[in-house]
Amino acid sequence: MLFDSSHHAHLFLLPRIKVEAVILPRIEKELEISAKSNPDFFVSTFENFGIDDSHALQERAVQAAVGNGPKVFVIIAATLTREAQNALLKLLEDSPRDTYFF
Repeated sequence: MLFDSSHHAHLFLLPRIKVEAVILPRIEKELEISAKSNPDFFVSTFENFGIDDSHALQERAVQAAVGNGPKVFVIIAATLTREAQNALLKLLEDSPRDTYFF
């Protein structure tokens, strides 16, 4: 098992290529969902994840899921600003039901 699905937020410190080649397929397998053409599976890559990116993520996270499965957010970022980290803290502490963040 890659992660405990009873938790909604997970941090992996890996190169982007490893996330795309190994982590994404494992997430799909363990949550029994497909990322392909799934409007509830978001994968975003950032060089620097900032406060505006954090606010956009929060807005998407609180929207209702399109399908019956969970919503999944995979954020691949080289760096996160301190402001973005602080803004994400509230979302990760009080995340919407059936929503996972990686």
